[in-house]
Amino acid sequence: MKVPTAIIAASMLSACASGGPEPFHIGTKPPVRTVDGSAVVSKTMPAARFVMPKAARYIGSTRFDLKEVADAEIHLFVEPDAAGVVKRAWWIQFESYLPTVPNARYDFADTGWPLVTLGAMDLYYRARFGAAYDKPPKGSEAERVIQMVERAGYRFPVETFSAQFHKVVSDDARSEVLVIFIGDLADIGLSVEGVIAGGKDGAPMRLLHERVLEQAKRHVSIQR
Repeated sequence: MKVPTAIIAASMLSACASGGPEPFHIGTKPPVRTVDGSAVVSKTMPAARFVMPKAARYIGSTRFDLKEVADAEIHLFVEPDAAGVVKRAWWIQFESYLPTVPNARYDFADTGWPLVTLGAMDLYYRARFGAAYDKPPKGSEAERVIQMVERAGYRFPVETFSAQFHKVVSDDARSEVLVIFIGDLADIGLSVEGVIAGGKDGAPMRLLHERVLEQAKRHVSIQR
């Protein structure tokens, strides 16, 4: 599924990190993947380890039927400051189409997004940005993530960037993994107003894609 721009600016821990809330799970379906410190461990679709910095704190997980077409499992990590503002966030999502949509497939080859490498995996990449007044669609994974973040007692900066990575992870193209890294737009020297003013092909947008990818590669890695 495409991730709405709204989540980039929405208000968003290791499980044993001191001073943070206890990790929780939302949904009647139990998570398939596990968390080991600041890493998400997946044994299938894909078999991989998604590694965040040790400073990342795990909030918890959720698993639900997304828009009645896909099974979505999400794991969330944040790095908040002393005031509870999230300076960095990590959103790992595993998604598979439900049997009720037997002909649905994931395909990112024609999106125009470049293939980039995060550790041991190549994924399609795009950068996004947003402001706090953006609202996600009702029933979306973005809405579920916001609920989890608010429950954990944190909030995002006013303006944020997002590095979003997608990969098809099954032979039948019915399963994908998403890796989403979120940060403060001001930390990379940009603003929503400046990026919009430059246009979709302007210098600020090009800088956004370059700097966001650089930040993501420094803060998340995938091991096979």
